[in-house]
Amino acid sequence: LCQQPWKTCAAMGQCQGAKDVLPSLEIDAKQRADLGTLVRRAQAREFPLASVEGGSKPSKVSDLGRSGGHCIFFLEKASSVPYHDFLRDVTCEAVNAKSHGHPYVVAWAESSAGEQIGKVVEWPPRNCNAQPAWFSGRNLGFALAEHSAATLRVELREEGAVLGSLATPLQDLRAHQSLTMDLQSDLKPGVKASSISFQILDSKEVLRQRTVYFVRHGESQWNKAQGKLDLQTMASKTDHPLSAKGWDQAEALNKLLEDELRKELAADQKSDASVSAMLRPGVVFTSPLARAIQTAVIAIGPVLAKAKQPERRELVLLASAKERQNFGGFDTHCTKIGRDILDTALEELRSYPGDTQEERPAVDAFFQLGYDLEEVKDVWWPEGQSETSKQLEVRLQEFMMQLMYSAHDSIVVFGHSLFFQQIFRKYLSSKLRKGDDIAQDLRQKKLPNCGVVRLELDPLISLEDGPFVEAQLVLGTEFEPDSHGLMSCCNAPGTAEIKRNEFQEAPNDPGVVEPVSLKSGTMVALPEHASVAGQEEVVAVKDEVQLSDGRVDLPADSQGKA
Repeated sequence: LCQQPWKTCAAMGQCQGAKDVLPSLEIDAKQRADLGTLVRRAQAREFPLASVEGGSKPSKVSDLGRSGGHCIFFLEKASSVPYHDFLRDVTCEAVNAKSHGHPYVVAWAESSAGEQIGKVVEWPPRNCNAQPAWFSGRNLGFALAEHSAATLRVELREEGAVLGSLATPLQDLRAHQSLTMDLQSDLKPGVKASSISFQILDSKEVLRQRTVYFVRHGESQWNKAQGKLDLQTMASKTDHPLSAKGWDQAEALNKLLEDELRKELAADQKSDASVSAMLRPGVVFTSPLARAIQTAVIAIGPVLAKAKQPERRELVLLASAKERQNFGGFDTHCTKIGRDILDTALEELRSYPGDTQEERPAVDAFFQLGYDLEEVKDVWWPEGQSETSKQLEVRLQEFMMQLMYSAHDSIVVFGHSLFFQQIFRKYLSSKLRKGDDIAQDLRQKKLPNCGVVRLELDPLISLEDGPFVEAQLVLGTEFEPDSHGLMSCCNAPGTAEIKRNEFQEAPNDPGVVEPVSLKSGTMVALPEHASVAGQEEVVAVKDEVQLSDGRVDLPADSQGKA
């Protein structure tokens, strides 16, 4: 089921041996066939109109806007995107200078006189051309009722050059339905035209307060090896699966959820109201990394499988939810796409030594779910060995746009502690940051493995002002202290101490000013002009300092001690 030849996979960086590159070889023929039936576009991608009886949809955009809603352009994906390669063109495709481009999308609306209406909105570049995906919305900044006769304009660009364009009357488009339209471009004869898929939505039907549960994955084999300073295991492969302890943690979370579900169904028992929305989520997102998928299948899979509606039994792989990609952080790297991701997840579930051939509840749960791979059918990971602060910033914003422009009132996200921590540091409301101790903990401490935090999201509040307005730890979750430095989670206090008065506080990141004791020999990240006392040798810190739990960009003249 690997979608690429072995040599291609190896060239992409899958240097893990044939067993890891082709994990599906041990999947039997029936399961291989069954796996194909599980892959589908999730019904959770649709945007039903709650205000219309029975969830029916109007036929055209001209029927929208009666409630005064704004026009939302929800970009899904593009396909067959060309890219500029001068060397390829001048050599008649004999030699390529690059394997892909960096396409991005721009959209706006114009009046009949050709004047811009509302705002010009943009989606960030992707590192692929076969099927770049976004699945996030933008508000075009005008009321549908006032400008339903406007012309919608969409351009697919790369480095400012227009690769393809679309101009179509807005009022004639189907509303709240996925549309795929070909783009006009000056292509060579015989080259397939690019297309773009999108939806036109009414903001009044989409922008309402919702509940989001953030769930950290169970302990991974990387986490276990990190705790033992087992560098060989840490570097032996990428995208590490759950450890045996991680399995136990995921199963314990499942038991908590099953108990709450049982209490809800029993008339004589009181359930936890703060968890109710998690038991029947509108959509479950998971990072495409193996440990997150495994945790989702084990922890919530059996709960979803009990739902009667097929749309309640789906997992959507969310590319924007992956952990920050670090140089040397092998657990943050994955170069698998499409069904190869599922092959790997299934193989890891089948290989768990705690289950017998006859009794494999995790595998049973896996085959009772559907999987949306729309965002991971092409290259979905950041370009390069590590992710810069700017790249991470863009991905954080895209992740938030996917939550804010969602069709659902309850969302569950399985992901990673450091990525979640960045979300909490940037997008908690000012009121929450000032008035609740949990806000400080969310920004400075990590969720434990399989820990759960419930947040209330108000999409009418801008990202700059912080749309998360409430926060609550649920299901017995308690924070674990944040760690600083290479493997500092397992270091005892030592001789190197970061002094508080030597820091310059970073905006929206108060955690960096906390004093931290570190074991001698630990690498530490410093903001500009900071220094560390307690060691003998002073060394210059380069622009990028690599840590096990994240990478920090630093100016070249920063100083540190190691």
